[in-house]
Amino acid sequence: MSLDPNYTGNPDGGGNVKPISYKYAPSGAAIPVYTNVDVGGATWNVFEGENRHKVISFLRTSKTNSGTVDIKSVLQWIKSKGYFGEINVGNVQYGVEITSSPGGVNFHFSNWTLTSIIAP
Repeated sequence: MSLDPNYTGNPDGGGNVKPISYKYAPSGAAIPVYTNVDVGGATWNVFEGENRHKVISFLRTSKTNSGTVDIKSVLQWIKSKGYFGEINVGNVQYGVEITSSPGGVNFHFSNWTLTSIIAP
């Protein structure tokens, strides 16, 4: 699963950086399998593809530089669509994917936290 809160490109799957997808439009834009999905505290377009493993990519429909994502509700939504059954999350990773930076770009990260609530 990939959550892209501040994508480069367009939320419709076009632009400079495209999500992994099984389907692409003649323009080269990735085609979402779900659009305007409200889950996890944001609205997303959802793409499905494969990169040696199934990849489900969520691209926000509007850009943001800060915010909160309820990962549990996103996982519950994915489960409701039949992508997987009962699972345990082993780890959560945070990172960036820098695809190009003509002339150089500085990236600043001021804060990242993960709050885990263990269910009874």
